[in-house]
Amino acid sequence: MATAIGIRHEVGGDWSTYLTTFTRAQNSSIENWRYVSHDIGYAALNIACHNLGLGLIGVNTIAGAILMTGIAAFSQRFEAPWLVFVSATAYLVVVVGMGYTRQSIAVGFELLALIAIMDKKAVRFLFWIAMAGVFHKSAFILLPLGIFATQNRTQIHYAAVLASACVGIYILFAAEAVGYVEDYVESDRYSSTGALVRLAMSAVAGLLLVFFHKQFCDNTSERLLWGIFAAVTAVAIGLTQFSSTAADRLGIYLIPLQLFVCGRINRLSSNSAIPVAAVICYALALTVWLNFAVHADAWLPYQISPSIYQDTPHH
Repeated sequence: MATAIGIRHEVGGDWSTYLTTFTRAQNSSIENWRYVSHDIGYAALNIACHNLGLGLIGVNTIAGAILMTGIAAFSQRFEAPWLVFVSATAYLVVVVGMGYTRQSIAVGFELLALIAIMDKKAVRFLFWIAMAGVFHKSAFILLPLGIFATQNRTQIHYAAVLASACVGIYILFAAEAVGYVEDYVESDRYSSTGALVRLAMSAVAGLLLVFFHKQFCDNTSERLLWGIFAAVTAVAIGLTQFSSTAADRLGIYLIPLQLFVCGRINRLSSNSAIPVAAVICYALALTVWLNFAVHADAWLPYQISPSIYQDTPHH
């Protein structure tokens, strides 16, 4: 999967933007990283891949590897890891992984951060969120979830998490507020209908979690954590009426809710029809998106980068 993400050519709605970013990296150094990208992590990745001769393929392959590492590691925490992969493929891998490179990296790190929450490793959680944030500043909105990574929730722990959350939110909005408003609030690039349909997938997972929380969640901490994901999904659906793009991008960080529910969906019944039905639903969702989504033509047809075979000798 990471290879397929990496060697693609002119696939994804933001392809031209990322191509421009890499072009800027060819004439830049890490000292003037802001000229390449607003996010230092993504700027550094482009500059490094250019200097190492890896090209845009290198950037995309590393991005794909980070996303797939997050999905693989997260899936291993559940009874049905294969179903986690199926649910991730339908939108997270195909659409996000091959379209929104910076945020796909952030989601990969988000999944590793969620594993840190499961293991009650607060420092590790903060590290992974910091890594996500340097590739896409919007990931800092996940910092308050660090409360669930603390073992002893004393006032000191709450204060530390709150302080880090405030710093993260400041970093997100203080310097880049205007850019985010222009890109995600005022942008008309994506239809609200498309965002609503994609959020509906997380909403279904949220409803299943609410009604069957005893089966899905092993403890109170899990119920609170994933309950927050379900609640924010509802908020994001309402946000589509005001800014479909902002809601859509927020919804990307909510996709782990789908992975969590699918990973434990076998707990609802021993009947194999339930996971089969889930597979069918995700297959239909991907098929409908590829055939009817307004911007699906940016992902179709899938093309391999010419640099993969242009130097191949012919006989």
